[in-house]
Amino acid sequence: MGFMENLIALRKKKRLSQQELAEALDVSRQAVSRWEVGASMPSMENLLALSKFNPIAFIATVYVEVVRATPMLVQLFI
Repeated sequence: MGFMENLIALRKKKRLSQQELAEALDVSRQAVSRWEVGASMPSMENLLALSKFNPIAFIATVYVEVVRATPMLVQLFI
């Protein structure tokens, strides 16, 4: 499960609308929507704020995303 799926699952588990999550993070509803469809990623500040909702899920998600990105990062530095 990637970041997008985890974010949607977490939001629904907490019974929050995109608008309610956006207000809790002080971002627009459109920003939350873009994160959920993969059009953009939250800033580090917003990732940290999201982690307060479920720290374990977000640590796991960030780890998975870093592992997925590692081959691309390695290629950038070779």
